[in-house]
Amino acid sequence: MPDPNETTPTVLRRLMAHIVELFQTYATLAGQETRATGRDLARGVLLLGAALLLGALALVMAVVMAVLLLTLVLRPWEAAAVVFALTGLAMVLCIELGIGRFRRQRLQKVVEAFREDMRWLRSELLRRD
Repeated sequence: MPDPNETTPTVLRRLMAHIVELFQTYATLAGQETRATGRDLARGVLLLGAALLLGALALVMAVVMAVLLLTLVLRPWEAAAVVFALTGLAMVLCIELGIGRFRRQRLQKVVEAFREDMRWLRSELLRRD
């Protein structure tokens, strides 16, 4: 229970000390939360990197397996050439699809921006008349 004879400066000093302690506790908790979030983020990035690496290894193993399976019916160099050609075609197809998608999205954005500029110009011209 507070002392009724306490002076105002004493009460204010005690109040300020509690406010400072509250801010320090808040900063400590915020730091702990930030570190925990950073750890979780780092673990997630690490796991995604491992999954990406394993996916790349699986792709390489699939190509090797395709070559080995084709060597049952073709000579080894023919099997390698066939798999190389198919892989090259898949790469070109992915590149074309990616570029086409990029161009289509950019072209749509440019056309939309041009239309918006024309609407603005028309409204400005009509407002000045």
